[in-house]
Formats: sequence, structure tokens, C-alpha cells
Amino acid sequence: MGLSLAYGTVWLVGALLLVLWRLSGASGRKDLVMVATAAVTALLVSHLWGLLWPQPRPAALHMGVQLSPWPLSGAAMPSDEVAVLLAMGLSAFAARQLDLLGFPLLTLALVVGWSRVYTGEHFPYDVLASLPVAIGCSMASALRAAHLTHGK
Repeated sequence: MGLSLAYGTVWLVGALLLVLWRLSGASGRKDLVMVATAAVTALLVSHLWGLLWPQPRPAALHMGVQLSPWPLSGAAMPSDEVAVLLAMGLSAFAARQLDLLGFPLLTLALVVGWSRVYTGEHFPYDVLASLPVAIGCSMASALRAAHLTHGK
């Protein structure tokens, strides 16, 4: 269970957004663009953070058990998957038509974060470091959407 949550969840949420896009009207699509913008921005900031301040993964330090079926690469901090899900959940609260998705997405982010720690891919502080990234990116996305909506 931990492996499937650690690897497939972000793709499933992306597929859910595509289905919602198909079922939504114009205002719902604006909200979906805000959520997607927050997610992509969080992914980019997370990667930039990893490039500027790379931290090893637990397996690279020979700590714990790595349950991942393939070798891990890249920086561990912050967790990209958790940053994306947190950003989506937080920006969903700012969206008028997607606010019901906020709590499920945040809960999913916590479960994915736990599964990434359980599988030996991240330290707990890697998952916690995703929170400021997600907060900043979701706030920036919401402010940008409000700016575009109100024209100023």
C-alpha cells in the first residue's frame, strides 16, 4: 500500500483535474487553472530548492530500509510530490468551485508524505519542508488569479 501511494497518487490527482476540466464551465476552469498553476509552480520551486541546496536521501546515507524498487536520484528536500499535493489542496480552498477538494487533497498529501518516509525515500523534515513551498506557491497562484479576474 505504501509503495502505490508513494508513486501513483500525483498522476491520479492530475487525471482527476482533467476530468473536472471536461465537466466544468468557464468559472470552474479558471479555478482549475489556479490549482494547476500552484501545482506546477510548487514543482518548479521544489526542484530549484533541490538544485541550490541538495540533501541526500536516507538510502544514500545507509539509513533505514529502502523499499523503492528502483534507485533514487535527485535531491530529497523538499518532497516534490507532497509540495504539489499541498499546493493543490491549499489553492483549492481559494477556489470558489473547488473548495470541497481542499481537505481531501491535504489529507492525501499527508498520506503520501508518510508513505514517502515509510518507503525510505525522504526524511520527515523533507516532507515538512514542502509546506512553505506549497503555501507560497498557492498564495502566489491565488493572488495572480485574483489580479487577472479583477483586472488590476
